[in-house]
Amino acid sequence: MNQKTSSYLLCSVVPLAVLIGIFVLMPAASVAQKVKIQTEDGVTVVRNPKKPVPQPGGPSKLLLKEELVVGKEAGESGYLFAGLRSVGVDDQENIWTLDWQDIKIRIFDKNGKLFSTFGKKGQGPQELQSPIRMAVTGDGTGVFLDLNKIVFYAVDGRLIWLVTKKYEFHILDSGGKPIRKIIKDYAPLKISADEQKRILKERYADIPYKLKIEFPEAYPPVEYFIGDDEGRLYARTHEEDGKGGLWYDVFDSEGRCFTRFALPKEETAFIIKKNKLYALISENEEGIPLVKRYAMEWK
Repeated sequence: MNQKTSSYLLCSVVPLAVLIGIFVLMPAASVAQKVKIQTEDGVTVVRNPKKPVPQPGGPSKLLLKEELVVGKEAGESGYLFAGLRSVGVDDQENIWTLDWQDIKIRIFDKNGKLFSTFGKKGQGPQELQSPIRMAVTGDGTGVFLDLNKIVFYAVDGRLIWLVTKKYEFHILDSGGKPIRKIIKDYAPLKISADEQKRILKERYADIPYKLKIEFPEAYPPVEYFIGDDEGRLYARTHEEDGKGGLWYDVFDSEGRCFTRFALPKEETAFIIKKNKLYALISENEEGIPLVKRYAMEWK
């Protein structure tokens, strides 16, 4: 595909105007806090310290302003989701949603108004069996992963993957040649006994037989990552912010980690385009899936 998109498909309406405290002002980097960039065997290697390092002339913090919630329109049953799996955005800022329980794709305009719905259970035209993921190109073409069909999709022809046992991104060009490696130092976060019990209860409580689960000593450094249309990467970690949220590390287009921000645990940053962050909420306090959009302000 030739169209640009603001998301990476990885291998691994209620307008609001409330400014919320999802930002962080990073302290000035100490002398030891430096990003090291060098070339090794023809590949640019970027080594980041544990803490973000704001770059001269660049932003040091990100403010998110909640501006739209989709999926909770009073009196409009067509707006309600059963089970959200994917969110996509085209160049017109139309918001595409994939509901895997209803087997339905809904398309909303940038103001959150529903204007198109298609899809149902089946094997014919516009029918799906078990959709699990969706990608949307800039021109408004949707690509859907259904059953055993697998499609790999990346921005500008690049392929990016993450080595989860480390904290290491590998970037290949459109021809498959390695061009950049991004490494970040981190402090391993151990999985406590209480956390193990919580995970077992949440994920395996309904299984009718006993399972023996071997937990690693620590969480992987990154849970998942996404990219934006400016070449930045956003990596969600397992680190908590102390306010019910999880930290995201932000890397610039060169691979330098320059800031971080937090989102509530129940919100998953799914796509970033034109300085808008679209988060998927599997369930809110009322048990309803939602899509939330934030305006992004760099400072």
